[in-house]
Amino acid sequence: MSLPFSAFSLFHRVTRLNRLGDFENYLQLTANTSQAEICVEEEVLVEGANNLDEGDDDESTPEERDPHLTEEEEEQSESSTSAATSGVPLEWEEVDLTKAKRSQVLPDAPLMDGLPPFLPDSAPKSEAPSSCKTPLSFFRLFYTDVVMDTFVRETNIYGMKNMDDWKNTTSSELTGLFAIILFIGIAKIPNVRLLWSQRGTLKGELYGRDFVRKCMSYRRFRTLIWCLHYTNIPDPSTSAGAEAGRPDPFAAVNSFLAELSKNFEAHGRMDQFIDVDEMCIPFKGRHRARVYNPKKPNKWHFKAYCLNSRDGYLHKFFMYGGKDSNRPADMSASYHPVYELTSDPKMHSKNHVLCLDN
Repeated sequence: MSLPFSAFSLFHRVTRLNRLGDFENYLQLTANTSQAEICVEEEVLVEGANNLDEGDDDESTPEERDPHLTEEEEEQSESSTSAATSGVPLEWEEVDLTKAKRSQVLPDAPLMDGLPPFLPDSAPKSEAPSSCKTPLSFFRLFYTDVVMDTFVRETNIYGMKNMDDWKNTTSSELTGLFAIILFIGIAKIPNVRLLWSQRGTLKGELYGRDFVRKCMSYRRFRTLIWCLHYTNIPDPSTSAGAEAGRPDPFAAVNSFLAELSKNFEAHGRMDQFIDVDEMCIPFKGRHRARVYNPKKPNKWHFKAYCLNSRDGYLHKFFMYGGKDSNRPADMSASYHPVYELTSDPKMHSKNHVLCLDN
C-alpha cells in the first residue's frame, strides 16, 4: 500500500473489519506493509469501527448480510454491523493520512528506538555568525572574499586577453551580477533583455527592474557573462590545450565548486541522520557531462551527488562527470558517491544513520 486509503475503500474496510479477530487477520495479510503504515491505518480503522458501534441495534436484512460469515459470526457481529446497514448517518473525522504517515516514519518516531546515541563534536559548529542580519551577509558566508577575489582576478585576465575594450571588473560589480542571475532564476520572464526595459513603457512596467538598471547596463551584463572565469585552462583548440590532453569536463569550475562545498560544510550542523542523494541542475546546452533522464522533471540536466541533513541542509556535494568521472575501477558506481561524501574521518565513530534511496 503505497498510497493512503480513498474514502470509499476506508468505509468498506471499516464495515468488514468490525471484530478484533478480523482486524488481526487483516494485519497478518498485510505483513509486508511497513510498520508505520500499519500504525496509521490501525488508528483510523479502530476509530471508524468505534463510530459504527455507536449506532442502533436494528437487525439487518438477509440481503445485507455478508455471505462469507457463518451464522455464529453473524450473531457476534450483529450489534456492530446493524448501525452500518440501518442507514444511521456516520460521523467521520477528516484525517490527513499522508501527514500522519510522514510523522510516523521520521527518525523521532518510536520505530527508531534502540539506535546507538549520537556522538557529535564536543564543540558543535555555529550554523551562522550573529553578524548575519541581511540576505547579503548570508550570501557572503559561502561566496567569501577568497571566492570573489578569485572571480575578479581570473575574469579580468580572461577579459584583457580576449576583449579589445575590456574594463576591469570589481568584487562589488560581480556581486551585482550574481544578484541579477539569482533574480533571473526566480522571476519568469520571456527574455532577459526585458529586465532593462525603461519606465513608461508596457514592457518596462511589466518586466523592468530599477535595481537591475542601476547595477549595470545590458551590454555590460552580457560582457561579464561571456568573460566570467574562476580558473583559466588552456583552450583545447590551441597547441597548449592539445598537449594537456582531454580535460576534466568541470576543470574550469572544479576549484570553485570545491571551495563552495567546503563553505557549506563549515556553516552546517550535521545531526545523526544524513542521506546521500542526487540533485538535478537543469541544462540544455552542449556539454560532455550533461545527463538525459526522461523520468526526471528536467530531462536534460547536470547531476550532482549531495550529502544532506534531516533538515534539508546541503553539507557537501560533487558533480557527476559521466564517463569521465574519476572513479576507481574496483569501485561500483553506486558506492562511489557514498564513499566520496562520507570518507572524511571527522564523520566517523559518531553513530550517524545514513539513508539512501534506490
